[in-house]
Amino acid sequence: MINCSSKDLEFIDPYEFVNTDFDQIGDLPTIVDEDQEVTEPEVGEVANSEETQAIINEVMDLGESGEVSAATKAKLEEVETFIEQLPPAVNTAAQNLDAEAINNILDPSVELSSDLQAVRDALSLPASVRQLLPVINFSTDFRISSSANKSAVVYDINDSDIRSQSVSGPCADAARLSYEIKIEDLEAQRDANLAIVDGNYTRRLGEADTRYEQRLVEQEERLATNTADITTVLVDLLAAADAAAAAGNFELEAQIRQLTLLYAIDARASLIEWNNLVLELLEDTMAEEKAWAEERKTLRTAEVTAAFDAAKAQANTLLTSALNSCHNQGSGN
Repeated sequence: MINCSSKDLEFIDPYEFVNTDFDQIGDLPTIVDEDQEVTEPEVGEVANSEETQAIINEVMDLGESGEVSAATKAKLEEVETFIEQLPPAVNTAAQNLDAEAINNILDPSVELSSDLQAVRDALSLPASVRQLLPVINFSTDFRISSSANKSAVVYDINDSDIRSQSVSGPCADAARLSYEIKIEDLEAQRDANLAIVDGNYTRRLGEADTRYEQRLVEQEERLATNTADITTVLVDLLAAADAAAAAGNFELEAQIRQLTLLYAIDARASLIEWNNLVLELLEDTMAEEKAWAEERKTLRTAEVTAAFDAAKAQANTLLTSALNSCHNQGSGN
């Protein structure tokens, strides 16, 4: 071990150069951790059929002939042909439809009879008839989610054991003290930045949960509104059937009631399917927002750590240089 004696340093200030060297190291940059711009997912809807609405309008405005157009008649005859292929109980249900029966069909908590369930299972209809039924309008946000495998990032900081260097004496002690003071200051800045990153991460997770819960409430409201819109069309179909009967066109009345049953059963299934897809979308959206928060935390933590490591490496280099200077001056070089 080389000892820098007090006599060797008698004519110089052994501390000035080691105390000021560490001032070269600037403060760590304050972390900039901006929030993600939140975009609400587009969830689509179950849309009523414009063609069925046109049929309702036409029937409600029947002339003295009591007949509908050839195109409408052809569509309704296809509905009738489909119903005739099913058990007789299905047509009986169609002819006895009322507002209460429609509400029961649309209520997913009310189990359908086996005959009516078979109607939905057998809904392989010509395109012209399919256009008379509700349709799910999917948005571009509906997608198959996939969970990416995320590897944990480990930051392994290997510190040089500067303190083990063999130079000793008051000059070296002053260098080491200045070094320790600087490192403590840098560590405090690093920890303050990491506290910002961790705080933002925790907040973002909570906000993602809050948005998810709010979206669930909004979807429940959308489902109720969508169901009400479809119910309105179904009630209008019953009114159109009554109008056909009032005009003496009982065949048209029976066909419209058959269409009403098909419409209600298909709407029930479409509403359930759409709602389930939306719930999956909302859950996926929450997961993506949390994944973004996790990735941002990892990224910002790496930035803070890298800035600290760079500053500490600079401090290590300065300490080594200072200790070398202490040795050279102490040895008379």
